[in-house]
Amino acid sequence: MIASSKDVGLRGRGFTLIELLVVVSIIALLIAILLPSLGAARRVAKTVTCGTNLRGLTQTALFYAADYDNYIIGGPNTTGRQIVTYAPAFISGYSDTNCPALIRWDDWMTPMLKVMDGSAYDTDGSVAARGARLKTALTTKMFRCPANDMLTTEFGTVSIFPTASLPMPSYSTALLFHMYDYGYREGAMGGASLDNRGSGAGSGFPVSSYSPALGYTPKVTNVGNPAQKVFMADSGRRGIPSATPTINTRAAQFSGPSSWAFGSAGPCFTQDQGFNRDSAPGNPLYNTGTPYDGRQWGFRHGTGSKGSVANSYRFNLAFFDGHVETRSDLDGSDPSMWMPTNSTWNPAAGSGYIKAQPDVIAKYLGGSTAMMTVN
Repeated sequence: MIASSKDVGLRGRGFTLIELLVVVSIIALLIAILLPSLGAARRVAKTVTCGTNLRGLTQTALFYAADYDNYIIGGPNTTGRQIVTYAPAFISGYSDTNCPALIRWDDWMTPMLKVMDGSAYDTDGSVAARGARLKTALTTKMFRCPANDMLTTEFGTVSIFPTASLPMPSYSTALLFHMYDYGYREGAMGGASLDNRGSGAGSGFPVSSYSPALGYTPKVTNVGNPAQKVFMADSGRRGIPSATPTINTRAAQFSGPSSWAFGSAGPCFTQDQGFNRDSAPGNPLYNTGTPYDGRQWGFRHGTGSKGSVANSYRFNLAFFDGHVETRSDLDGSDPSMWMPTNSTWNPAAGSGYIKAQPDVIAKYLGGSTAMMTVN
């Protein structure tokens, strides 16, 4: 059979330029529609993985508490008690160049590694050994939020970093749960101290600012309702609006927020360097020209950008009962979650980094800055 000229013309016809442009436009439109969904799916996956990490870490802390009279891991009265005493000071024989078994006093990561796999880790106190422990801790998968791609450098006078930079710590414990009621010997509230063996000078808060309940000791059984009290959460590290994150590697220093490395007070407080919200609208550094929004370092599961409204950033929080929640930055700043039940706190006269953020006063305290008792 001989093909007609009509058949040959049909078989030989290609796409016109207009048809190709239409196809390309349709593909581009589909990509534009699907990419945000794919990005959102990746964010959700990272948030879920982070929450799984926190749940596992909290369970490990509860295993530790079960073995050690309910004490909370990662504080100067528990896992750090072997190296530090009051004011702060080293126990005789220990120093920044001889800090055995730990990275520093608020190190919860090295003790958790021991609980999790029972390995006999190097207990050498040398600077090199501390640096090796730090690198192991900061690169251990379970200790690192998948949304945290920030590197950190060293802050302080003692260099232990084995390399120029390391991953920024992903999680901080809620530090106020580690403090003693300093007045417990006298039978009256006497402020808060990170140690119960001495004057507490430089390591705590005066009674006019903050006191745990009379006789409080840092035990899981003393925090209050464990389902409403935060053990650990996503955080930055010295994640302040004026500078990129750094980590303090002084083994015994705990006289201020810049000296805390693995714990922090909470997002309800001004100047906090783990959960910094100073740049949220209405707070002290909002729209002041600082180069960063401190929320970007720790509240990394949302879509906020510099100066975004409160709750545009999100983070994961692990509670003392073992459950994990994802909350937005202001919704996770309820002061009652970050202090033991029956603590007394002055939101206005708090000592610097335990003074309440203005938006926290408005939302949770009914605008009052009077001395309060924590639920």
